[in-house]
Amino acid sequence: MEPSTINYYPTVFFNEFWLLRDKLILINETVSELPLNLEVSPISMTKWQLFQQIDQSFQIHRSYGSMLDGESDELKVILVLPVGFIFQ
Repeated sequence: MEPSTINYYPTVFFNEFWLLRDKLILINETVSELPLNLEVSPISMTKWQLFQQIDQSFQIHRSYGSMLDGESDELKVILVLPVGFIFQ
């Protein structure tokens, strides 16, 4: 909070939840430029908490050794797919 104006600064949240490994681009000395897409939008507290809880759950499972690094991507893909596509 800014004491002189009694205003709050907006919270900046980098949503990497839907960032899947197969969409990443390897950066090395042969890459001279890359596209950069930014989206600025509000997010509800409930949606933010849901993303945080799922991500934290994935981290805990990885630390216990019960989930490999790529398995969280597979679960995220299932959440993205339309329901009818899953049951075909």
